[in-house]
Formats: sequence, C-alpha cells, structure tokens
Amino acid sequence: MGLFKPAWMGKNEEKALKAVSTITDWTTLISIVKAAPLTSVRIAAIEKLPYPHVDQYTGRKCSLRFVKEQNILAEIFQYSSVYMLRLEAVNCITDIPLLEKLSHCSNSQTIHAAITKRIEDLSNNAVETKITDFNDKLLGINILVEYRMGLHYLENCGTFDEEKLREFNSITGNRLSGTDLEVQLKGAEMMINGMEEVRRILCSNVIETIATLEQLERDGIDLSKYRV
Repeated sequence: MGLFKPAWMGKNEEKALKAVSTITDWTTLISIVKAAPLTSVRIAAIEKLPYPHVDQYTGRKCSLRFVKEQNILAEIFQYSSVYMLRLEAVNCITDIPLLEKLSHCSNSQTIHAAITKRIEDLSNNAVETKITDFNDKLLGINILVEYRMGLHYLENCGTFDEEKLREFNSITGNRLSGTDLEVQLKGAEMMINGMEEVRRILCSNVIETIATLEQLERDGIDLSKYRV
C-alpha cells in the first residue's frame, strides 16, 4: 500500500516539495495541508492555495468552510500570503482561545479587527444559545408552575376586573392573545355576573389543565418540550 502513496506524503522533503510544486487543484492542496507529515510541505501547499478558489475539475467555487479542523485553519491563517484567504480562515475558526492566540501573529490592523469581530460574534452567539436553552428549560419547568400560580391568583385576587384578567394572563405566560382577552371582556358584558363569571370559567379551565399536565408528568412525559 505504501508504494502507492503520493510523493507529498513521503518523508523525503525534496521530493515532497517538488510534488507540491506541480499541483494546482484546490481539493488536492487542501488534502496536503491536512495530511502531509512534513510542516514545510503543508506550508508549501498553503502558499499555493488560490483565492478566489475554484475546483479545476468541476468549476465550482471551493470554501474553507468545509475545513473543520481548527489547527488546519490556523496554519492557513499563519502561512498564507493571500490576505483574503487569511480573512476567510479567521471567519471559519470557531475556537475563541485559538483566535486570541492568532491575534498576536499579525501586525495588520485589519486582521486584528477581523479577529476581534469574529470573537465578538462567537461570544454573542454562545450567549444567545445559552439564553435560548435556559429559556426553553424554564418554559418546561414553569408551565405547570405558571398554571398553579395563575389559579392561586384567580382565587385570591379579590374583585375581578379587566386589569386582573390581564395580570392573570401575564402570570400564566400570556397564553391569551389580545383578541382572546377582548372576547373575554365582551363576553363578561353579556353575563349576569360579568367578570366574576369569567373568573369562574377561567378557574375551571385552569384546574382541568393542571390535572392534565400532572397526569402527563406521571406518565413520564417531558413537559419541557411542550408549550400549551
């Protein structure tokens, strides 16, 4: 099997570098950057990477976004003399500590600015992801708690009116839309007991919902995946 290895995979630096010098195909050059055992050979391949880069066989535009290895992207950033290729490498790196190290490898203010922006974008995305995950967990945890709090509020808020209806809606996660609230208020006008009848109906519906959710929990259903 070793007899069929390409020359750039060998340990003979001179032969490996000579082999790289004849290669112009983007995909092959990237393969060399990823797999060549000799650093000098990888650097030689990096120095030959064109920009913009188009596969010579398919004519399709190639991208560093298909390169997931952070160390390979870092090498491309460090050793490429093509400014736009270095910028592309920066924007494909997702390892913030690595980006911070690379920021010390260039005197270019533009490159520094690009790295700083990339770090900020990654940090903001990480925070947003954590907030979203946290909110999703809270949603599942609180869905039953919200209904219980809503029921407690309905039973203890005193005289029921529009303001308290809206407060109840807020406590239970704003599950009633503006239209729903208007329907409730208009319905109260046609009821003998008005808003007190609205409260009675809401209490009945909430009690039924709580019972359903409690049964789902007992059945092993993960309520964090649902919003009802």
